[in-house]
Amino acid sequence: MKKFVLIFAIILLFSLNSFTATPDWIFKVPVKLKNLCSDILEVRVYCLVYPTSNFSMYNHGAGAIGGGWERVSLNNGSFNGVVTVKVNRNQGINPNLGVYYSCALFARRNGNSDMVSFYDIKQSNSDCVHKTGTNFIVDFKGTIK
Repeated sequence: MKKFVLIFAIILLFSLNSFTATPDWIFKVPVKLKNLCSDILEVRVYCLVYPTSNFSMYNHGAGAIGGGWERVSLNNGSFNGVVTVKVNRNQGINPNLGVYYSCALFARRNGNSDMVSFYDIKQSNSDCVHKTGTNFIVDFKGTIK
């Protein structure tokens, strides 16, 4: 019982710290999703911060000095709004090193526990995500000012 109480106290301490800590960067990401098919169970907006312009969101975040994500609340396969993503730097990193950012959409499909980038879904030409002629933007990046 003592081990359980100690483990619970440690988890609670880390949870409170993550909720009370002020994020190093906050990104407001406009997202418009419409008519996603029913096998998309979850959508997230991921944002990563980098110290140099030589990066790729799709390289498992290699070189990122911080990151965060927020879940998008789908309503019948649709969402239209601004998603606020709070990003914290990795431990021991100076936040002034964050110069560039990249945000992207990821989805979890039915029967798959992994998140898959919308970029990969787009490349597969899935009717589930977009129709021909749709201006389909799956990520954006820029300079932190």
